[in-house]
Amino acid sequence: MSQLNELLSPIELAKHLGVSLRTIDRMRADGSGPPFHRVSGGLRRGRVAYSPDGVAEWLAKRQYQNTAASASAF
Repeated sequence: MSQLNELLSPIELAKHLGVSLRTIDRMRADGSGPPFHRVSGGLRRGRVAYSPDGVAEWLAKRQYQNTAASASAF
């Protein structure tokens, strides 16, 4: 399990993945992104964070050998 000081903010995750913060927010809302932790606040305004382990597992599930395989996954 990752240490608490290793948790990634949505902004850090966006930079790590090379996508926009808006994309991270959308993936979190529709359930297509990596698992996250709600670390404070309520459902709509609370602070969220991502564990590096959870992100790594999510990425591993999205690894493909060719574009045909990746297209059929969605």
